Amino acid sequence: MRPSLSTPVFRPRILFPQAVTAASRFADWAAFGFDHLLIPESTAKADLASVIPSAKAGGLLPLLWVHVDQAGPDDKLLAEHADWQQREADDDLPDPRKLPTANGQRALRVNDAAVSGQIAEALATQLIAYTAQGVAGFCLRLDGAASPEFFSTLIGRVKAQAPATVFIAWSPGIAAPR
Repeated sequence: MRPSLSTPVFRPRILFPQAVTAASRFADWAAFGFDHLLIPESTAKADLASVIPSAKAGGLLPLLWVHVDQAGPDDKLLAEHADWQQREADDDLPDPRKLPTANGQRALRVNDAAVSGQIAEALATQLIAYTAQGVAGFCLRLDGAASPEFFSTLIGRVKAQAPATVFIAWSPGIAAPR
């Protein structure tokens, strides 16, 4: 549905630096006109506790990258639900048709109706915890395919707890429907 002329359009000015720390010059970036900070994937989870309040104090609303179709090797999602992991016929050989995973990331079965709702619920719980830490929104990255129901569940559950949460998406290489 297209917004009507009376619907305000969300036009964030998002800063996406190569790296951030709590000592980054957030107020300077805000003075340049940026209003959101997309925290790079390379930022350690331990550093988020200091980066988030520093960004907000500097006038920037923090956004986090979230790979909705991947989990890290030490992610508790895989430890608790090994069946959510997508298995290839031969996991030792890369599939040239798919983007490589980094740092041991494993693909999740977000396109499988049997488990996608459970994955969306589990991810929503994690995102809600981040909003409680002061994260204003998320950039959802999807390297594969997921159903609209997956995103409806994920986003709806988060917005039920934190209605002002912003969601943007990035899907490299996915062809537009024809």
